[in-house]
Order: sequence, then structure tokens, then C-alpha cells
Amino acid sequence: MLIAIRAQAAYGAYAGGAAAPSGGATVTQQILVPKDMAGAIIGKGGGKINEIRTRSGAQVKIDDPQPGANERLVTITGTVQASQAALYMIYERLQEERR
Repeated sequence: MLIAIRAQAAYGAYAGGAAAPSGGATVTQQILVPKDMAGAIIGKGGGKINEIRTRSGAQVKIDDPQPGANERLVTITGTVQASQAALYMIYERLQEERR
């Protein structure tokens, strides 16, 4: 279960009814995932996260867990298309893990 999603274009925030940036703009999206699901995104030896990075063309970073926190922050940076592809693949991994 994803808890939060934030998105920001390199030149300013977009959310709520504002227009999304064009396909060539760099965007950063941040999502919180339950800390026990982070391994599904990372995969054995980092294989799954590297596959997501390669297939999407986006940078994907998972922060270290914070003491007492139940979530981990995942930051996705790239073009709109690359970021959307990475986010979709992350959702897929989480759904597969929940089955």
C-alpha cells in the first residue's frame, strides 16, 4: 500500500489541477512505501531496482529506513515518461509481492 505521492517539476510543483510539465522536463516524484515492502522493489542483490532503472530510464533511490518509521521514501527522477514508467513498475512489484 502506497501512503503518499509527491511530484515536482524542475521549475515548480504541479499537482491538483495544474498542468503537468512537458515530456522533456525533469520531474521528481517521491512515494512512501511500507518498510517491509521495500525489499520487493530492491530485489535480490538490487536486481529489481536496477531493472526498473534500466527499463524506465529514470533514477530510482530508496532512502535508508529512519528509526521508528514504518515507511521508506522512494525518489524517482527523470523525464515525465521515464518517471511514469518507473512508478508503474514499482506499483507492479508491490502488487506482485502482495499476492
